Amino acid sequence: MLPFNGENFRTISFNSFEFVDSLAFLQASLSELASDLKESGHTYEILKQTDLVKTNGIFDRKKYKVLLEKSFFPYEFCHSLKQMESVTSLPEIKHFNSSLSETSISKVDHKFAKKVWKLFKCQNLLDYTKVYNRIDTILLAEIFQKFRKDMHKFSGLDPAHYISLPSYSYDSMLKLTKSVISLPTDINMVHFLESCKRGGVAFIGTRDMKPSKSQNDESEIVYLDANVSSFFLTVP
Repeated sequence: MLPFNGENFRTISFNSFEFVDSLAFLQASLSELASDLKESGHTYEILKQTDLVKTNGIFDRKKYKVLLEKSFFPYEFCHSLKQMESVTSLPEIKHFNSSLSETSISKVDHKFAKKVWKLFKCQNLLDYTKVYNRIDTILLAEIFQKFRKDMHKFSGLDPAHYISLPSYSYDSMLKLTKSVISLPTDINMVHFLESCKRGGVAFIGTRDMKPSKSQNDESEIVYLDANVSSFFLTVP
């Protein structure tokens, strides 16, 4: 396990499985990436192997076209499995509001979600959730496989063996330019590198801070984001 911080992880290894964050390579939403992939003329070999594109065991072109785009989901509307099982039709547009992004979906987006619901014969919101998650997973697999092929064609290196795009880009640069990094021999360069070193991470761990309420005590909270060592060096 390689953590980025207390909440996010760069990679997690489990037996022969390696989990990486696709966002560390592709800085865009799944919806945008799926739209770009559709316009690139991709053949969707993974999607075509699933039962999602079939009706009674026969390839269904209507389903296939719908699956090339990401659908929409009312995340904040769902509270429990029991509630999701009781919802037998797609929720109204107002239930697709996101307090995180402060946005909602359009009427066209809602109509598309209804189309997905009807096409896959969803009986309740839980059925729709299963279809929605499968579509997202397969689209992401298609997107990342396309990315891997393009990058391997570019440099001969596979991004799947890296934890982020910067690390992959660095190795690609070394490979393509055939550069050899040696140890610094110039003392001025050594001093320059040493002067650029900084300390570790410093932060306020307690988020709930309140000033004194005493009438005789005037106090206030001041948050300073500064390089402490540089600060003390400049204090006379």
